[in-house]
Amino acid sequence: MSARLRRYYERGQRSDKVNDSRAEDFSTNSKAAALAATVKEQLASLAALDVERASSMGKRQQGTAGRQSVRENLRTLVKAVADTADHISLAHPDTKGMFRLLRTKQTDQTLIATARSFADRAAPFVGLFVEYNLSATFINDLRSMADTLESYISLQNEGVGARINANASAEEHLKRLNEALEGLNIVYHNKYHGNDSVLAEWKSAYHLEAAPGTKSKAKSKKKKTPPSGDAPPDASEPPTLPTHN
Repeated sequence: MSARLRRYYERGQRSDKVNDSRAEDFSTNSKAAALAATVKEQLASLAALDVERASSMGKRQQGTAGRQSVRENLRTLVKAVADTADHISLAHPDTKGMFRLLRTKQTDQTLIATARSFADRAAPFVGLFVEYNLSATFINDLRSMADTLESYISLQNEGVGARINANASAEEHLKRLNEALEGLNIVYHNKYHGNDSVLAEWKSAYHLEAAPGTKSKAKSKKKKTPPSGDAPPDASEPPTLPTHN
């Protein structure tokens, strides 16, 4: 949960507790009871979305870490196949040019396509590659790593997409929460007008904490830079009148 969302969520929690303590003051079918119920619903939805965001972050991190590891291993194997094929082509001209790497920087999708292409083309020449001490399973290894890399990309994208959707949903629920709290704020001021203790309790709960760093920024704006010797006097200060002897 972001710092901004956390501030609004905690305000909702504080207000919800006050509502619970004053539930007997409002009839079941009253507007206040409906607004209080909405607050509870939106808080529950925001809490569930926070779990969903955490889960999506875990998927994205898992996909990212796995993607990096498999990518490097697959690049190494693809290059080994290409280098070995270059030497094989000296004695077997029919293989020349079959296993060339692109000179441009390869994306992961290009790497996957290259690995699968090499696996298909190398099938008739497995023995020649094995003679140069490539693993006898290198074709299956190419395909397996290509599939694994693709699955990690999907997992990473799934995590990113789920997080985006959860954030969008959270903003909508936050809007509904704030609207309900605004309505309750009016109710409390009308119902408990003149009851300073209840209003103080509500105001304390309803108060939204300032964002971190807001106070320090406000203080820095209030500070004035002292004028230099050549600077004109502050217009807010009255001019000094000359004295006459």
